[in-house]
Amino acid sequence: MYVFVKMTMEKNSIRANKGVAMARANGAVTGNCHTKISNSGNRSMLAKMSLLALLLLSILVSGLPSAQAAETLDTYYVRKGATGANDGSDWKDAYTSLPASLQRGATYYVAEGTYDGYTFYDANSGSTMITIKKATVSDHGTESGWSSSYGDGQAVFTGQITFTTSYWIFDGVTGGGPGNWENGFGFRIKRTGSGTKAIRFDSNPSHVTIQHVDIENCGEDTGGNSDTIYTLGSDFVTISYCWIHNTNRTNFLVNGSQNFTLEYSLISDRHNTDSVHGEHMSINNSGMNANHVYRYNIFRDAGGANTGVIVIKDSVQSGFKIYGNIFYNTDYSRYLSTNGIITDTTGDSTTNVKIYNNTFLPHRGISHDSPTVSFDVATGNEFKNNIVFNNGGFSGVSRSYNLYDDSSLANGETGGQFFSSGESALFTNSSAHDYTLKVDTKTGDSSISVEYKKDMFGNTRGADGILDRGALEFVGGSNTISPPSNFRFN
Repeated sequence: MYVFVKMTMEKNSIRANKGVAMARANGAVTGNCHTKISNSGNRSMLAKMSLLALLLLSILVSGLPSAQAAETLDTYYVRKGATGANDGSDWKDAYTSLPASLQRGATYYVAEGTYDGYTFYDANSGSTMITIKKATVSDHGTESGWSSSYGDGQAVFTGQITFTTSYWIFDGVTGGGPGNWENGFGFRIKRTGSGTKAIRFDSNPSHVTIQHVDIENCGEDTGGNSDTIYTLGSDFVTISYCWIHNTNRTNFLVNGSQNFTLEYSLISDRHNTDSVHGEHMSINNSGMNANHVYRYNIFRDAGGANTGVIVIKDSVQSGFKIYGNIFYNTDYSRYLSTNGIITDTTGDSTTNVKIYNNTFLPHRGISHDSPTVSFDVATGNEFKNNIVFNNGGFSGVSRSYNLYDDSSLANGETGGQFFSSGESALFTNSSAHDYTLKVDTKTGDSSISVEYKKDMFGNTRGADGILDRGALEFVGGSNTISPPSNFRFN
């Protein structure tokens, strides 16, 4: 509108000047008459047009929301104990819990406090997200009604978190990953009882991201079919910078899901004493184009009636990438893996599994009697550039360029390396589960694609001319793994 008014004013000015020029040519204008005609005509026209412009701009401005109103259209606030209007408009008038219905495209900041579980069911609107986000001192939306005490603790959910529709971000903002595996989480989910789920996906939701969350189920040895994360037909799910732990059956039961990513997370503490069979990850019916990626994680302590740590089972499945992870147990008598650390079950067809640059530490004592990898079918399965200490053999997988403390395994493959000096000579502090490298290994297979050429710290593999085997690239001791703190030893 402003452009239209401006152009109109300029055109009228030009017309007035042209009129003066014509009058002068006809001898009707001399001396100062040009000035008088031009100024008087233009002043009158400009005054009228300026008045019209101001009127139009006033109408336009009055129709726009204020800065505060614009913010509250897509930003809302949740604070346990708030005593204001309970409309989510600022921290004083915050919702006291997540409201029954949520707005697509909005962000909901959550203050510290204890909250009930929640079902996220709002209808999809194309690919428009809804974000649930922990408020922090540095990122909390409006300043109105804000206190720094709202952002310096956890928001704890005591009930089940359920997703039944798509396009969600559930973000604790802080905590998790290297250096903070068990610490600093903005969100926590804590379940009690037995047979519980902490997070559940129903009705085929997709495009859900969960990050920076401490996800604790009902506990080891609590009985029943407890699963920390339970998915039925969910696609494009990403779990990042989380701690998934303390369950009786599985930490992940993933059924019929494709395009699933688990990264920068600690998965720990699965044990049962009843007849329920379990593992850290139970992956079922993901099909021939699963596109699952498990990278830069620590898998610790899975036992009881335990098939394995990652079990791709009970169906025909293909397309898994497992790289940059560390696998270890802290109590070799308690945590056992019968079929293998990465495995399937009898009669399965598991193909095109790429297992690169992981570190495998003992999973069944020091007698090498727990298989490292065991699949029924070998098609496209590759085990490359890994470190394997005190674990057993292999089936259904092609091996090359791995490091072993067992000469028979090293001598049986292309590029195999036998390391006879023990864990303490290879790792920075293996007794404290710091598995950064103290020395370079022999170089691994550098033909792996660029996707695999960084470790969990972001170090480029082979940047010094040696692509080290195992989860962590040797960088001269500048990184430490900062292992989880609650160790258990024999």
